[in-house]
Amino acid sequence: MIEARRIPRVQRSILFALGALRSCSTQARSALLFGILIAIGAGACAKRSTEPPPIIGELPEFLLLDQHGNERNVESLRGEPLIASFIFTRCVTACPLLTSQMLNLQNRLGDLKEKVKMLSITVDPEYDTPEVLAAYAKERGADYRWIYLTGPLADVRIAIERGFRVRAGDRVPLGADGFDILHATHLVLLDEEARIRGYYRSDGEGLEELERDIRALFAK
Repeated sequence: MIEARRIPRVQRSILFALGALRSCSTQARSALLFGILIAIGAGACAKRSTEPPPIIGELPEFLLLDQHGNERNVESLRGEPLIASFIFTRCVTACPLLTSQMLNLQNRLGDLKEKVKMLSITVDPEYDTPEVLAAYAKERGADYRWIYLTGPLADVRIAIERGFRVRAGDRVPLGADGFDILHATHLVLLDEEARIRGYYRSDGEGLEELERDIRALFAK
């Protein structure tokens, strides 16, 4: 088996995107395949240390609620680069670490911290109301640039699976009384036009790669 860390950035993002094809509609699948072809071409020519990552796809329109109860669509996410993750507040496995790593990344960005938004979309929207997400954000130390999104389950799944092209699974039993929700644990980078630029692991090496790509977006 090939270790993920040995797969170059562009190819790894393409593999993530390919894995999401099964959850996409025919129209979304065609658009994603087109983005993959562009990424392959860009990856062949890019100077990976200085060039921004290739465009993989664009977010379709959606309408969800943030932790303050305000409506959020794709337009409201444009204007600045954005790092997205997928969590739920009752998660006791990957989510706390994922949120902690996003905080670490904010600190690593230094002066760029004020120019990059953070986004976390719950995969358990039936429990994670705006009020629950607001309390979670405060508890985890999220600042005013960190957006949490929820909404009707069907709308959330459309945003995650058709928009970000990652998995939002069903609940699975975990122990006697607990449960887990299988979902993507990597981070997604969007540029200022809400276009997908890459998928990244949330470990140290993944954060370094993500930080380089964020800086490359500002240097372009």
